[in-house]
Amino acid sequence: MRKKQIAARGVPSKYHVVKGITHYGIYREGFEEAMRVETAWFEKHLRGATLR
Repeated sequence: MRKKQIAARGVPSKYHVVKGITHYGIYREGFEEAMRVETAWFEKHLRGATLR
């Protein structure tokens, strides 16, 4: 789904590019950066959230 379509549905999302890596680099040299970004997103959008 494209970013505009996701936003139109009210779904919080973030697109982040880890520069200088290949597809599988996210599991090696890009791992720490990706984890920082993901953790910040989850902290912002899910901490304290209640289940429906």
